[in-house]
Amino acid sequence: MSRRLAECIPQGGGDGPEAVVDALHAALNLSWRDATKICVLIVDAPPHGLDPNGDAFPNGCPCGRDPVRVVEEMAEERIILYTVGVEPSIALYRGYYQELSRRGRGEYIRLADANVLAQKIITDLRS
Repeated sequence: MSRRLAECIPQGGGDGPEAVVDALHAALNLSWRDATKICVLIVDAPPHGLDPNGDAFPNGCPCGRDPVRVVEEMAEERIILYTVGVEPSIALYRGYYQELSRRGRGEYIRLADANVLAQKIITDLRS
């Protein structure tokens, strides 16, 4: 996993909101092994359509997908969603991401508390 993350190149889209639905949909459509499946979403902005101020796509993701439905599909496929929020920039949207994580059978964790993420995942898997 570390090797794959090191290959990632961060890029900006020019607006505040992010293509969260596209990321979740891409995760849903990965070729997962028949094992425990965990998605860790790291966010520092709201998804498109949640806050129209400065959003190039104020009506939501141009893909037309509903983020809640995508997360529910992930849960149906037994993909657990953990969201790591970069606060304070995401603090206004914490409730939104907490609910997405809850629907995804996971949890929302602040980046400042990310050191507990691995332990939370292990604990949740054992319960």
